[in-house]
Amino acid sequence: MDCLVCKGSGKITIGMNTLTDKGWVPESDSEINCVHCDGKGIMTQEQKEIHDYEKNMWCTCGNKSEDYKFYDDGEHEEISKHHYRCADCEKVLQIG
Repeated sequence: MDCLVCKGSGKITIGMNTLTDKGWVPESDSEINCVHCDGKGIMTQEQKEIHDYEKNMWCTCGNKSEDYKFYDDGEHEEISKHHYRCADCEKVLQIG
């Protein structure tokens, strides 16, 4: 199947910015090999499952309570890196 991220092109574009004393300054975009399909333009079933998982792990509820739970490195069974989860929906707000 075609890669769900690069749509089969094998390439993705990354927008780059530099933080200066005047704020963020945009730089030219850079095209690289797609990191989701290793630049092949097609996804294996395993890559598709990882993509679907990563797409659906993020909070989309808006975190109306503005409350969150912090998990330190190795503390959560699903993600080993320290991260924050929404107290409303239990999905990820930020990693690292």
